[in-house]
Amino acid sequence: MPSLRRVNAVKIYGLLGILIGMTSPVFAVPRPPHISKDAFSPAELGKQIRAIITAEEFPFSSIGVKVVSLDKGEVLLEHNADQPYTPASTVKLITTAAALDILGPTYRFKTEVWGDSLPDAKGIVKGNLYLKGEGDPLLVSEHIWALVNALRRKKIKEVDGDLIVDDTFFSIPQPEEEKMAGEGRAHDAIAGALSFNFNTVTLYVQPAGTINEAPLLFVDPPSEYIRVENRAFTTRGQKKKKGNSIAVSRMPGHNGDLLLISGSLPIDNKEEVYYRSITKPALYAGYNFRLFLEQQNIKVKGKILAGTVPKSALLFLSHSSQSLAAILSALNHYSNNMIADQLLLTIGAQRFGSPGTYEKGLKAIDQFLREKVGLKGSWKLINGSGMSRENSLSPGQIVHLLEYMNRSFAYRTLYMAALTAPGEEGTLSERLSRSQFKGYLRGKTGSLDGVSCLSGYLFTESGELLAFSTMVNNARGDSYNLARVIDRISSTLSRFRRLKE
Repeated sequence: MPSLRRVNAVKIYGLLGILIGMTSPVFAVPRPPHISKDAFSPAELGKQIRAIITAEEFPFSSIGVKVVSLDKGEVLLEHNADQPYTPASTVKLITTAAALDILGPTYRFKTEVWGDSLPDAKGIVKGNLYLKGEGDPLLVSEHIWALVNALRRKKIKEVDGDLIVDDTFFSIPQPEEEKMAGEGRAHDAIAGALSFNFNTVTLYVQPAGTINEAPLLFVDPPSEYIRVENRAFTTRGQKKKKGNSIAVSRMPGHNGDLLLISGSLPIDNKEEVYYRSITKPALYAGYNFRLFLEQQNIKVKGKILAGTVPKSALLFLSHSSQSLAAILSALNHYSNNMIADQLLLTIGAQRFGSPGTYEKGLKAIDQFLREKVGLKGSWKLINGSGMSRENSLSPGQIVHLLEYMNRSFAYRTLYMAALTAPGEEGTLSERLSRSQFKGYLRGKTGSLDGVSCLSGYLFTESGELLAFSTMVNNARGDSYNLARVIDRISSTLSRFRRLKE
């Protein structure tokens, strides 16, 4: 079967940094490793942490820390614990907890195919075919291909109407097109009730065989939704000319997007891969659905249009996503913003009825935090991903949430397992990688320019379970150096032990 007809889902997840099913044991061995010679008592903990902050010459107000012993129910450390900070992606700790409580760990997202009529004796559907989404954040090429195969087994050969894409399960304000023009990073992919391949497209660029010729371009998947304008050229080898200077911009259009390729690529350069977000998720899904239909010789005579499934339509097929528990692992291991926003919108739809909106989702999460978690004080949430500097939470509020989830018999294990760990795939894969942390820390990172955070659970070397939150805002230094400071604090926490009474 040609490779374009079936895209391996594992490959897609790897390309976008979203591997599924990483629910390794929460803490693989519930006993401490070798205890360091420099382990210290609770009285020394605050001194050690403050010494780290002082050594980095941070303003004391720029960093907040709270640490609680979950075994003893004791506050071990507070430093600006009630001061509000920009939490960045540690907001996903809240989105994850609310999704487990409101949707439930077995919740599955549906994607449906409807038709105006059953196929006649010639395999023709009289009227329209409908593709309806209900927020599945992990709908990828392999799932669409499976739906198309199922339609073929129903002996459908032609649709004499239009292909209607229905994304009305969510109501999302669309930004102005001129504001969406630019690089279009995959990390910034927007949400949509009918989303496909994480609302991103992959572009492969290879040097041409001749100097000054345009590089070879391959779009995956190669649907008509994406147009390409190639202004780039191939140069001499890298030893004689500068290296790759290819730039890929994504420009929104009326019925799709344009990828504008400029710059140069040396003739001896390897293949380069670029990932870009798209601007119209439902249409993108529709164009790729039609592409896969055509590859199975199922013809759609009409256009691809946005609309709704009428009450008179007949349900042909229904696809169910993986369980919410698996999706939460993908969300937190790779801090995927699109998944977080899909969950927020779905929470709103389930709690207050469709269509799901950001306002409904944030209201539902606010109720969860106040009424169930018992969070005190004030906070501000703009979205479910943390991609806003207007989000505001304190380390104390994050730790309070972690304490609440630790007490939850129903969700404790699932919640901890959804978080990333040092040495595993994810945002902590290159951090805290010494053996003392493997299996002994589960956390959620957060970073923006001048912002770095880490919150989660940690087993100390003496076997005591802690909940912690460290937030750095408005500090000098790049994200690597800010993360390094937080890791030093985490390493210090891991060495904490109590003196024998």
